[in-house]
Parts: sequence; structure tokens; C-alpha cells
Amino acid sequence: DLDFSYDDRFPLFRNFTLTINPGETVGLTGVNGTGKTTLASLLMGILRLRSGRLTLGDRDLRPLNIARRADYLSYLFQNPDHQLFAPTLGEEIGFGLEREDRDRRVGDILESFGLSPLVGYPPAMLSFAMRKRVALAVTAARDTPFVILDEPDWGQDREGLETIRRYVSDGIRRGVGFLLISHNEDLVRELADREIVLERSRPRD
Repeated sequence: DLDFSYDDRFPLFRNFTLTINPGETVGLTGVNGTGKTTLASLLMGILRLRSGRLTLGDRDLRPLNIARRADYLSYLFQNPDHQLFAPTLGEEIGFGLEREDRDRRVGDILESFGLSPLVGYPPAMLSFAMRKRVALAVTAARDTPFVILDEPDWGQDREGLETIRRYVSDGIRRGVGFLLISHNEDLVRELADREIVLERSRPRD
């Protein structure tokens, strides 16, 4: 029952309800300005939820700040530069991981995403496509039960797309729920179990 608007005359969401089950991928599509990234920001706590409920299982996420929600939700930003900050790729992926398991986990993620040769590189020196892949690897390292992917395929070549497919397929097998935000109809058709199309809001009288 989510309601949200930036301008009271143009509600982006009105009594909006969405359930995503473990191991399910839901595609979220629609033209620019319909609220796809806004919804992701509301889920993560970047924007404040004005009304409605937000639960993961029986846990109420509304009282949790961004840092606390990150234990349960991961978010691949549309722009990787809004997500990456560490001086090296290895430190980026390892940030926030448990110390005793960090090195092994970072090594596994680097190998899985084809990034091992770049472990000591500053992410800022990489191309946009590679920064996007690094951001996806960071998202995967968090290993949360729910993941938001905002335009994961932007700038990706065939190898990058295959990396996305493997990551989502592996997550589904482990019961991870995905919200896939994309303009790529082929990717949504391939990966999503169902699709929700957002439409432009109309002004209130």
C-alpha cells in the first residue's frame, strides 16, 4: 500500500503493492520518469517511505536505516560511480565483509566475475562497463536475501552479460529474490519470472 510523490499533484505510487518471493526475479520496466529507480531508493531507505509497509519475511524494515537495511537488501546502482569509493578493487569488494572470511570471499568473487587480474587497480581507472561489473561484484559479495539490479547490463559486452546471467541464476538457486530494473526487454524476458510495467502518473485535480 505504498504512496509516494515528489510533487503532490503527480503521485508516482498510489496504493502500490508488490510481493517478491524467494528465488523469484521480477522485472520492473517503464519509460523514464515512471518511478523505477525511485522505488529502489525507497526500498533501500535512500528516500523516506511516507506511507505503506516494507517487510522481508516477518521483519519490518521501515525502522532500519540504510546501513542496517544493507544486511538484508543489496542495490546495484544505475551509475556505478554512486556506489564505488575504495582505492582498489580488492578493497571495494572486501568492504564490510567479516574479517576471518574476507580474503577467501574476495578471491571467489573476483574469479567469478573475471576481475582477478584487476585486484589492485583503482576502480576509477576502469572503463564505465568495467566499473559497472565491479559494482555488480560488490553487490554479489554482500550475499543478501534480496537484490535490486538497476540497469545491470549498461555498457556490457557478451562476457559481461553472461556474468549477469550466472549471478542471477546462482542467486535464484539459493533462494535470493531479485528486482530487475531494465529497459532491455530481451534481458527481462530471459531472466524475469514476471514483469511489472510502470506508467506515467497523471496530475490530481
